[in-house]
Amino acid sequence: MQIQITPLKSNKDFQVACHCLSQNQYRDGFNRFKQLISSTPEYLPSILTYIYKKINRHYSDIPLRVCLSDLYIFTSKYNDAVEELEDIIELDPHFSQAYHLLAKIYHQQQCQDKIKAIFETAFEQQIYDTAILDILPKIYLESKDIEKSIVIYNKLIENDPQHYQNYQLLAELYKRNKQYLQAIRTYLNALPISPNSLTNIITFVEDILRNCPSNYEIHQQLISLYFQACEPQKAVKQVKLLCDKDSSFVPESIRLLKEALNTFPHNQPLLFTLALFSYQSKQFTQSISYLNQLFDHLNRFDDDCQQLLKQVMDAEPKQHLGLSLQIKVALKAGDLNTTFTCIDTLLSLNEPLEEPLLEQIKQIPDKHPEKSTHCQFFLAHHEYNKNEHLACIQICQRLLNSEKDLDARILLIKTHQRQSDTGSALIALQDAISTYPSHWPLHQLLKQNKLKQINDTLDHHLNPTSSPPISPLIIGLLHLRKGDMYAAIEQFQHIEPSDNIHQQAQLLVSRCFIELGRFDLVSTQLNRILPHIAKNHPLYDLCQHYHYANLFFHGAHEDMQLQLSKLPEKSAPLNRTLSVINTHCQLNSPLRTLSAIQTPDSTQLIPIACMYKDPVSTETDQQNIISLADPHNNKGILQLFAQEYELAQEEFQIAAQLNPNIANIINNQGILSLLKGNISTAKQELENAHELAPTSINIQLNLALINTQLGQYDTAIKQLQKILETQPHHHLAYLQLGDLYAQKEQPKLAGIYWMKASENPCFNLFIHRRIHYLDPESYHPQSWTSTPKDDIKQLFK
Repeated sequence: MQIQITPLKSNKDFQVACHCLSQNQYRDGFNRFKQLISSTPEYLPSILTYIYKKINRHYSDIPLRVCLSDLYIFTSKYNDAVEELEDIIELDPHFSQAYHLLAKIYHQQQCQDKIKAIFETAFEQQIYDTAILDILPKIYLESKDIEKSIVIYNKLIENDPQHYQNYQLLAELYKRNKQYLQAIRTYLNALPISPNSLTNIITFVEDILRNCPSNYEIHQQLISLYFQACEPQKAVKQVKLLCDKDSSFVPESIRLLKEALNTFPHNQPLLFTLALFSYQSKQFTQSISYLNQLFDHLNRFDDDCQQLLKQVMDAEPKQHLGLSLQIKVALKAGDLNTTFTCIDTLLSLNEPLEEPLLEQIKQIPDKHPEKSTHCQFFLAHHEYNKNEHLACIQICQRLLNSEKDLDARILLIKTHQRQSDTGSALIALQDAISTYPSHWPLHQLLKQNKLKQINDTLDHHLNPTSSPPISPLIIGLLHLRKGDMYAAIEQFQHIEPSDNIHQQAQLLVSRCFIELGRFDLVSTQLNRILPHIAKNHPLYDLCQHYHYANLFFHGAHEDMQLQLSKLPEKSAPLNRTLSVINTHCQLNSPLRTLSAIQTPDSTQLIPIACMYKDPVSTETDQQNIISLADPHNNKGILQLFAQEYELAQEEFQIAAQLNPNIANIINNQGILSLLKGNISTAKQELENAHELAPTSINIQLNLALINTQLGQYDTAIKQLQKILETQPHHHLAYLQLGDLYAQKEQPKLAGIYWMKASENPCFNLFIHRRIHYLDPESYHPQSWTSTPKDDIKQLFK
């Protein structure tokens, strides 16, 4: 198609426009061309021809080309405009006006792809013209090309870091791209530019968190933002939510909350949550510290705080700060019972009370006169903890015969002990026990006092400069009182035969062997010394008594029957011993049965033969088999008494092979296992024996012993009481019952059953061992060979 070119040389406006171009007044020339075209569109070809010719002569004249591009745009020739602008960019890639003109016409559909390519090429060449940085992100957003949009906005921020909106848009882009952490960081970077945007950022992060609730780092960011926004309640709520999902976050939560505490030192949810998390992390002291801050600020505790305080104190009941806090809370609530309980515990830590608490205690009687004695006792204990002994003693003496009499006596005793006044402590102890025989701590204190006396005396003996020297007999008796039998024997053996106390010392050696369960050595010892003691000598009956006791525990049936045949020749005490044995014991059993008794400290077991009558009968057709098993069983018992456990085991196994259904032999195997420390095996063997002989008293007795060793005291007590219902004179059952009640810290009941056991004089040795601390004369040899004194028995009535 031919274009009709209208001549313009005679047109004055055209001439003026051309003159402007020649003078480089491109804008004026362009405007005049626009006017001509607007009035007469037919002039356009002529105008373009003129400009083309001029460009041919001045190819690099960029302003002229811009003028041409503007005319193309003005006349909607957008493709021509893009081509011309592209030529301009080739001439000068940094020519900003070209990019602005391209941006101006980008929305023309036919040009978009080419303009986008031009802009991308320029951006790749690191040309960051504002037009490029303005239009490219819009292009990418329209085309949903998020990655390229992110690159552009990052460059925008780099070029203009103070433009808040770019951060906001970039954060949204990251969010769309599910780069949540980067989105949050971008938004946070804008916070210094616009501090008022904190609320918007929080809303932004909350929205992100709904999309990914398991992202802990986002939780942390939100927590920090809440604190920045002075919303600690929301922060604490978020912390709890996060820790409920994952307890491993608790340590980090504690760190965050501690930092926040510097800004919000009295915030209740913050302090409580720190206390809770510290408790869950087993940081009990720290937990109490936060609760204490909370109480000091509020001067009250709600139910949650009360419950948490209780949990912490249950976990660590003797925490000083926790007890002090409990006292403050209880005093505020008017709960004197809890107050006094906590003060008691606090004082038991042996630390003085703090002055504010001391003043509060002094004021309690003003409102509660009935609590005056309690408060006086607290003051006495406070003085004790301060080592103000005289003040403590004076207050305690005023409290005697009051409702705090027992507590005052115990504190008085402890004060004497702390002053190393063992004499006054002993007098006070004996007086207290006579008044309160059932109070276990008094018995423990008396034992400790006696033990200290013994150790002090022994230490004095070991001192090479000590004088006067202590005799081996007294040293041996001291070791005997301590329960150190081998040390006692060593001292008794130092006494020469020429010494007039030699026979007495040898008799005490026999006693030590009995307490060690070495009945084989007792027989040898007594047989050696008996021929040298005249029948009218005071030691003769004692020696005979030991002899019968040894036969009784040893289970020497034949020897016991021989002694009973000579009953009329014996003295009254010995007759009583033999009469008890004859009445309540079974001396004609073909098989000996084992049991055991505990040492007084319950650390060891001493094997003994159980000679009490047992209703179990043996069928007639088993008699021959029993007679074959009997020697092996009895030999096993002898090996056991000699502490040759492996040899004893072999003999018992042979006896059991001859007849595996003999309950007595299986019982003996169970006792052997018990002595070797195999409680589970012993229990199984004794249960097997019980199945074979369910009515056997001896086996029931040993099952009770097993339960005692397992700490099942109530079960053992029921078993022993059942035995006594059918055999009310079973002294071994009484002895075991006494031991059980001692384990349960009930000394009066223990003493009652021990006294019942002492009706069989053979048990006096073991009973005296259990209560010798009550005997002020237990330094003397005769106190270890007689029955319990009447005044001691009186304590247990």
